[in-house]
Amino acid sequence: MAYLGKYETRTADFKVYTSSTATATHTLSWTPTSKQSLRITINGVVQQDDAFSLTGNTVTLDAAILVTDVLEIVGVNELGGQVLVPADGSIQAGKLSSNAVTTAKIQDDAVTLAKMADGTQGGVIHYGAAGAPVELAAGTDGYFLKTQGAGANPAWAAVSTTSDIELLNTYEPSGVAEVVVDTAAYFSSTYKGLKFKFINMHPVTDNVHLRFQLGIGATPVYTGANFYTNFGIMQSNGTTNWWQYEASYGGSGAWGVNFATLFKEIGNDTDESVGGELELFNPGSSTFETVYQSLCSGHLYHDYMLTCFGGGGYNVSDAITGVRFYFNSGNIDSGIIKVYGLR
Repeated sequence: MAYLGKYETRTADFKVYTSSTATATHTLSWTPTSKQSLRITINGVVQQDDAFSLTGNTVTLDAAILVTDVLEIVGVNELGGQVLVPADGSIQAGKLSSNAVTTAKIQDDAVTLAKMADGTQGGVIHYGAAGAPVELAAGTDGYFLKTQGAGANPAWAAVSTTSDIELLNTYEPSGVAEVVVDTAAYFSSTYKGLKFKFINMHPVTDNVHLRFQLGIGATPVYTGANFYTNFGIMQSNGTTNWWQYEASYGGSGAWGVNFATLFKEIGNDTDESVGGELELFNPGSSTFETVYQSLCSGHLYHDYMLTCFGGGGYNVSDAITGVRFYFNSGNIDSGIIKVYGLR
């Protein structure tokens, strides 16, 4: 019959099964809706869900009970015709035991960044010594994250400013007779070599030679006739190619001169120039003689393409303190000379 107030609790709402039969399998007189609708005790001790299984109306315990045990299975069936299933969103956090939610119960990709604990801006999460995630605080501006290998935490580190090759200076001559490189630091023990790069060296005067001299002394003196040099060429006019030594330009067997040639007979047309490089090895040494090698290419005044290569040394053991670049006649109209230190 109908009534006001809470629904009536009926005995049909609860099903009870008791047994002392020495078996693990027990058949109920009803079919439970789920394991969670059952309360199983053995001698009054409540059994966890993982201590039994449910198939249809058959409960199978992990182990058979003894004849001296009392098994009681209580099934909650209905209350007022409603199955006892908690409403969505009705279970509060306080109803969950610690560590109740396992990894297996969390859906893949369900934990978003918004659910992670807030950290400090710029920090980096990594695994610490104990294997747990830890935060590395933000590093200094401009530092990079450096791994320190297995078994060590990453760390912030400064970017090294030291390189085997360091750009020391750039010269851009315009309408001058020479370029002199004599900064003392360039010839110190810091550098084991100097490399000079020539870009579009263009003369004022036609048919001239690009040369260099080495200086010694606190105030560099470039007049010493101490060079011994080799100088060779490869050239082509589009139909003929050849190579040869050029003794008249400090070529094979040229001893006791005060200059070395980098390139010969360059033209001064607007599109003619020479480019290449010169390398001095350990010029700051006062123990060993300074040796050099060079390679330059460009356009001759009479429309040949030319490659010049040279090498040799300065036949004194004094430390080099300066280098002078010039054309044998006229000024340097334009060009770029870059100086690199080799550590």
